[in-house]
Amino acid sequence: TLGVPRSERRTIFGRPRARALTSSGALVARTGKAAAGIAELDAAVAMWRELGDVDELASALDTLGWPLVYDATHNTRALDAFEQSLELHREVGDAAGVTRALVGTAQVLVAMGETERTEAIAHDLLDRAAGDARTQHFAYHFLADCALIRGNSEQAGTRYRQSLRAALPLGDVVETSFEVQGVAMSEAAAGDPHRALILAASVEALWESLGVSFS
Repeated sequence: TLGVPRSERRTIFGRPRARALTSSGALVARTGKAAAGIAELDAAVAMWRELGDVDELASALDTLGWPLVYDATHNTRALDAFEQSLELHREVGDAAGVTRALVGTAQVLVAMGETERTEAIAHDLLDRAAGDARTQHFAYHFLADCALIRGNSEQAGTRYRQSLRAALPLGDVVETSFEVQGVAMSEAAAGDPHRALILAASVEALWESLGVSFS
């Protein structure tokens, strides 16, 4: 590699390193070491920017958004990451990437209580779903969250059940458990604490059997 110009060496070796940092950062964050994972993803994003790879940068920003979104103190950073990812995916015409970034954006907005913006994105996701169960599942979930925030427990329960029905064919027990938990919250808000307790306890029992916790 001695005869290869430095700029070309940076490109040749930079791409594998940036890709490794993106994957490693996501994995580290998922194992509970959020700060370390975010640091690696930040480094990956910086490298993709330097390399000028818009596709990879858009994906890395989307990946960065998720460990940020689970800490409310990082909501602003998470929203910025997802919105940048959304803009870049639109720029390159990546429809699937746009959908992923919209899901991330809605996740942050609903956590921030931005119900109007969240609902607009959720309806956009329903239009984009075209029968895709996972996209429908996320869209109905966000609509349910907004209804619950606004105090409309009946609508929230309806939407969580729609999200649950959409999620069932996916075979993802964790995703379906979130919707059961949502129904429990809507039942509690509607004044049925007994049914809410039964549903919430069933979710906790499932998580315990899987060895996971989201409480």
